[in-house]
Amino acid sequence: SDEAFNANPEPTKPRPRKDFETLSKIPDRAFKKLLVSHLNFEINEDKDCRILTRTKGASHLCVILSITLCGDFVIKVPARASTWRKEDAWNLRSEVGTMKFVRKETSIPVPRVYAWDDRNNNVIQAPYIIMEFIDNPGAHTLWFPTRKGGLGFTYKGCNEPSPALEAKRQTFLKSLASLMAQLSAIEFHKIGYLNFDDPKARPRVTHYYEDKDDVPTRVPAFSTSKKYWTHIAQYLHSNLMRSGKSYDLHRSYNTGMLLFLTQIFATPPLDTSKAHPFTYTETFTLTHTDLNLQNILVDASTGAIAGIIDWDRCGTKPRPIGPTSVPLFLQEDWLYWVDWDYFQSKPRLEYYRNCYAKYMMEATWSEKNGVGDGILTLKSAIYHAALEAL
Repeated sequence: SDEAFNANPEPTKPRPRKDFETLSKIPDRAFKKLLVSHLNFEINEDKDCRILTRTKGASHLCVILSITLCGDFVIKVPARASTWRKEDAWNLRSEVGTMKFVRKETSIPVPRVYAWDDRNNNVIQAPYIIMEFIDNPGAHTLWFPTRKGGLGFTYKGCNEPSPALEAKRQTFLKSLASLMAQLSAIEFHKIGYLNFDDPKARPRVTHYYEDKDDVPTRVPAFSTSKKYWTHIAQYLHSNLMRSGKSYDLHRSYNTGMLLFLTQIFATPPLDTSKAHPFTYTETFTLTHTDLNLQNILVDASTGAIAGIIDWDRCGTKPRPIGPTSVPLFLQEDWLYWVDWDYFQSKPRLEYYRNCYAKYMMEATWSEKNGVGDGILTLKSAIYHAALEAL
């Protein structure tokens, strides 16, 4: 049948914001029809197009399709598709524009975007992004060996790499540092998401939307680091004060926590975001918010970066928590939610953080500005831990 799939029948009960159940009901034929509709040549949907796999992430469904003599493609569908709102559409437009911008302005291997829709009145009844499929393994293969039989991977032995594997890890770290350093060189004057409403102009930084208690909430753009940190701290404080505990000790504890965190973010280097100590104006840099092993694709033979994916929620941030920060997998000993039974030892984390900081210092150094943002890299895990505390 050529009829569009109806992913939004009359609901019998309120849907969760992330509704993978509805997405799982979209038939293969709908995804095939969608992809073929964006190709500029004749394709037989049944003979030449096939679904390779459906992969569910934390916030998206990714459907990988193969076209005979053409290659492989990914259709990325937000998990919020069945409860889609105009605020979600705004964020998606920023994501697509940001991917194209980073791909154009840097050598970072961002997947090419072929088509997208921020509405749900289409053949799959959901917003989507169609992009190229980068057929390379995730960077976790350099840290965590594959289990026997190829089923999943294990953390055993990750702290004792062979010389060949260690060489690949070093290539990986150096490659990643050189790519992220390129983002630190692109400056903006506000903290927020990129706005591409004017296609002929350089993108502006404006507001964005976050889900707070499942309600899309507008977050304004901030012109200074102080305003950004104050906004986050005040939001935390208001949540704690609304937690239902009204006794004096609880309120005093919350007030004390707010004052303590405010002092942390009023202390250098978190209190400002300048490309050089002697510059007057703060500037901010584009930052990938989930730079972890599963979102970094590598050349299995060398360890070099082959692709960086999952650019949703990418926006500008203060430099101390910006793109020159150590990636998430090197922050494990500072992240409260990490299970210590499975991850790397602290000495190895310290070792690789030092390696990454060295490569970042080299990548950000210039005759004009000296070291650059690479000077922030080594202690960036601490800065992110302070942010996580909020």
